[in-house]
Amino acid sequence: MSTKIKTLTGWKTVADCGAAAPYSYSTNEQKTGGYWIDGKPIYRKVFTGLSVTVGSGSNWTHAAQLSNVENLVNFIPYTNNTSIWQGALLARVDSGYIDVYPASGLNVTISRIVAEYTKTGE
Repeated sequence: MSTKIKTLTGWKTVADCGAAAPYSYSTNEQKTGGYWIDGKPIYRKVFTGLSVTVGSGSNWTHAAQLSNVENLVNFIPYTNNTSIWQGALLARVDSGYIDVYPASGLNVTISRIVAEYTKTGE
């Protein structure tokens, strides 16, 4: 049985949409099969091999580079294979980068990010 998703034009299989199976992760950009509230497809990419240190008093820091991103839908930072409480970091897309900003008292080095986003021009 193949996974079906609801699109703006009706129910389709994940493969019909050119999308990855739900909850699959890759260091290559892939469509998730989901759509944002504006109807644009959501993409997912895992960034690995990062060494981004943020701490109290830090400014916004570039964490990962992305092209043509319009909305950051979901952001999960990790440090040494442990998820960081998302409320401890703010994230934004600025000038082609995912930037992070630490909450008060936080001092961590981010090693991996899972990002979900929509793209401009789609």
